[in-house]
Amino acid sequence: MKKIILLFGLAVVTLVVLFSGCITPNQLVCGNGICESAENYQNCPQDCNQPQTQYHSECQNQQCVQVEGVGPNQCASNIDCSSPNPCNSNGICESPQENEQKCPQDCSPINPTPTCAQQGGITCENYQVCNGQVKTGSDTDQCCIGECQPNGFLSEQIVREKMVWNLPELSGFTYRGRADEFDLYTQIDLRYISTKDNDQHSEFMLNIYANALQDSFLDDQVNQQKVLWDLSLREISGNKIFEGVKGTQRTVFWISGENFINGWNGNDIGSITDDALFETLTKEYLKKYPSTYQQS
Repeated sequence: MKKIILLFGLAVVTLVVLFSGCITPNQLVCGNGICESAENYQNCPQDCNQPQTQYHSECQNQQCVQVEGVGPNQCASNIDCSSPNPCNSNGICESPQENEQKCPQDCSPINPTPTCAQQGGITCENYQVCNGQVKTGSDTDQCCIGECQPNGFLSEQIVREKMVWNLPELSGFTYRGRADEFDLYTQIDLRYISTKDNDQHSEFMLNIYANALQDSFLDDQVNQQKVLWDLSLREISGNKIFEGVKGTQRTVFWISGENFINGWNGNDIGSITDDALFETLTKEYLKKYPSTYQQS
């Protein structure tokens, strides 16, 4: 009987010991070499690796450095950070910060623009127009793929002889115009076109009559023009001319022997005015055609 009781007691103790050390299914087993779902580097470095930190490159003090965190890469080497506008090597040529010299990896042209001659074109003179297609070349933006022809019946000879065109102030301009024969006079109309905006900045018209014009002719012109312009008589270097003003638009006109000269300071709709060019042209035309108007 004592033996039975002793064996029963040992069995109870064994069960208590076994159940007190039992592992439940939800209990973590750190150290088994497996980074389980509830484990991480902080609570079980034995099983879980330290996560990699993300970096991006930035230009700091003209040096390309790695900065912790997510962000766009601004540079690949210190060369990209050698100027205030570094090359970011993103495959996009971002003008004006980047160009072919500063950032060849972003801005090297895959297909460089050929010259006008390489495209089989020619550059027309100022008094000519292209009768074909106008393209852009590496040496000009007015490359004519076709033939250059006189501009509106306005030949080089007429422009050189009758109009003002060969001035240093006109180096950035091209010319359009025409010469027409009417019953009483020949009319030459020359428009000065800026190559920067491809718009008219001034215009001068010359009407050539068979005989010298009298003061009364100009007086009639004044009566016609005063309904459109605020007119006044102006004197430039002893030349009497009439000037009209309407807002920012200006016009001048005068007679010189058998010639009537009329000029404007911008384009036809008044969206562009160029007083500096207008003053220069007015004085040059007065040198070529001095006023013969005598009344005051």
